[in-house]
Amino acid sequence: MGEPALQLSPAEEEAADQAAKTLRLIQGGGEAAASGEEAVVAAEAAEAGWAAEVVEAAAIVAAPLAFLAVLLWPSSVARDEDYLKKPISASNDPNTKAVPQPSSPAQPCPDAAAKEKEKDEEPCPVCIRGLNPVPGYRPPYLYAVPPRCPKDYETIPPLNLYKRTNKIVHGARVYEAPNGNFYHVDTFHKGSASEVEEYDRRGRHLGAICPNCGTPIPGSQVPGRRLPD
Repeated sequence: MGEPALQLSPAEEEAADQAAKTLRLIQGGGEAAASGEEAVVAAEAAEAGWAAEVVEAAAIVAAPLAFLAVLLWPSSVARDEDYLKKPISASNDPNTKAVPQPSSPAQPCPDAAAKEKEKDEEPCPVCIRGLNPVPGYRPPYLYAVPPRCPKDYETIPPLNLYKRTNKIVHGARVYEAPNGNFYHVDTFHKGSASEVEEYDRRGRHLGAICPNCGTPIPGSQVPGRRLPD
């Protein structure tokens, strides 16, 4: 006779079922983990194979490019050296624009040249007849209050640079220039009417000149007038 079947209480049967389920879960997790590791290994192998293929393709493409660079490099260097040695000059080809020489002087602006010319041709601020020898200069005796005649060092050229004499005419010192003529400031004319009297080497009156630009003043010569001894 067989052994009688083991009778389990309901609580024991429930515990046994729970244990069987837990065992099946543990076995299934192990199998899943194993399959996951296999998938990672397979992915890494596929990636390594793809990288190797990329490197091999790059090497295949780079080899002919390097060969072409070696062939073309000397000719390009020679062309550059020839270009650098070639002088800068205008080409005879009508379709080629002329290249200006770096050493060619720059042409001044027309307006600037006109202004410079006007500046050089500035009229004398004293007599208005001649040109101002020092553009922009205004003698101080023009603005003196009360008006006065120029001092010996305010004329152009300064009279005090000439040879000083012992002669005095109306309070003004007489100076002898290197050419032998004599000069002194006219103390009767002041401000913009200032004058410098001029005499030849024999003391004969030659007339008056502008103390700033030296232009002779028309009609200023006095016939028979002489430098006093």
